[in-house]
Amino acid sequence: MMAVNHARCSNTHVLVVESFGDREPRAEGKRLIPLTPPSTSNSRLVLAMFRSLRAVTKSLTRSTSTKTNPYPFSNVAILPSEPTTPVEPSLRKGKGIMAYINKTLPTPEKQALISTLFSRRHPHRLLPGSVLTVKLAHAPTSFSGVLLSIRRRGPDTSFVLRNVVQRTGVEMQFFVNSPHLKEIKVIQRAGGGGGKEGRRMRRAKLFYLRDSPDKMSEISAGVRG
Repeated sequence: MMAVNHARCSNTHVLVVESFGDREPRAEGKRLIPLTPPSTSNSRLVLAMFRSLRAVTKSLTRSTSTKTNPYPFSNVAILPSEPTTPVEPSLRKGKGIMAYINKTLPTPEKQALISTLFSRRHPHRLLPGSVLTVKLAHAPTSFSGVLLSIRRRGPDTSFVLRNVVQRTGVEMQFFVNSPHLKEIKVIQRAGGGGGKEGRRMRRAKLFYLRDSPDKMSEISAGVRG
């Protein structure tokens, strides 16, 4: 003997058939309904559902193909290529891996900035108190300010600029190795010389300028942000 239950799912009637063999069915809170053939409209609807499911599976298999696509989230992202020179066995064991990353991760242009402007002992290094203009690939496309601090961490080197925009102090941190950073222009150097060079600051971090707007205006006199 067989029992049929009606179930409704997404506006579609589904017939569930339960076989009880030779035993009599037990109606434990369930209503037994005699088997009725499905209507033509329901069969067409089920067929359409199967066809749409097949189309979805085909689109999923196409999207998960092994073809390499460009990076979809940013046009300035740089995908590094595989090294042409073979990797030394000591690097595979983890010896000297940080020196290898510091040498190969930044691009040649970024490596030149890190080794000259943001070096500790280079004669043309930047000192806190210098006035810089940074050009970016996104908004704001350019930002000028006084160099407050430099964080030297190899490829992760960064610096902080501060400026006063519409009587509001604005600080921005820039990473030298970022692909969004396009150019760094030195407007005024802090070094103790004459002319366009400002005086040398005694501190490595000029965070006290946040509470000294007069000293901030003295350093950036004649410089527009």
